[in-house]
Amino acid sequence: MVKRMVQIADLYEILDITPDATQEQIEAAYRQKTDPTQFPVSWDPISIGKQSLVIAAYRILSDTSTRDLYDGRRSGQPIGGYAGVQPTRDADVAHLEKLFQTYKREGEEEMQRARDSLAETVAKMEQELDRARRKILGG
Repeated sequence: MVKRMVQIADLYEILDITPDATQEQIEAAYRQKTDPTQFPVSWDPISIGKQSLVIAAYRILSDTSTRDLYDGRRSGQPIGGYAGVQPTRDADVAHLEKLFQTYKREGEEEMQRARDSLAETVAKMEQELDRARRKILGG
């Protein structure tokens, strides 16, 4: 039987960290990659997709149990199990894949909400600016 492997990018590469990164380094990399002052925010679908990958990578690597599961998948070592009992690799891989897809989808939804909130704020500011212009110009 051929075991399938999760088809996800290298999560360490997504965050620009090494596999021996500490939790503090993972957190710092995530904050740097999601800090809008460090890069121009773009709301196109590709940028939202990239940010959702950062969010998914962070969520998996910042949790020690899912990080261990992911690291086992990366190294090709059996993953999961307890007291020498090894569960099926497919179950662990399927769990990791489901987590990644869930976190990626949640990241996309989070980015969409942020985009919508920003658009709403910009619209309100434009309305206020129009009111101020009319008041100043007497119209």
